[in-house]
Amino acid sequence: MNIIPNPTLLVLQLFPFIVTIASLYFILFKPMLEYLEGRDGASTGATDTAKGLEAEVRAKKAEIAAKVQTALKESSEARAAARQDLVANYNKFVQGKRQEAEKEIKEASQAIAVEKSAARQEVVVRAQSFAEEIASQVIGRYIA
Repeated sequence: MNIIPNPTLLVLQLFPFIVTIASLYFILFKPMLEYLEGRDGASTGATDTAKGLEAEVRAKKAEIAAKVQTALKESSEARAAARQDLVANYNKFVQGKRQEAEKEIKEASQAIAVEKSAARQEVVVRAQSFAEEIASQVIGRYIA
């Protein structure tokens, strides 16, 4: 048994080993490393794209929420203005109807007062004629 290796044998065995390693590198390892790097780049790119899209979604969400708040505020203001207009129109309508009702009440009161005095005068006239008639019957002669 020899402790020192034979250099010729070592070189002869080293040459096929280096050829095999170089062949495996170009045939198997290099394409596999390129594929893994591409896959890593794709997944990193997809992750970055997803994060970017999430940020865009958050920004759009905030923008839409702000627009919704603005629209709600505007609709609330429009509703309040319409309500004020309706209340003002209602008050004008009620005021007009009250004035008409008061006018009709005054006219009716005046008509009632006129009819009342006419009825009173008629009652007075009839009472006098009844009184004269009763007196004529009691006395037995016509009283003028």
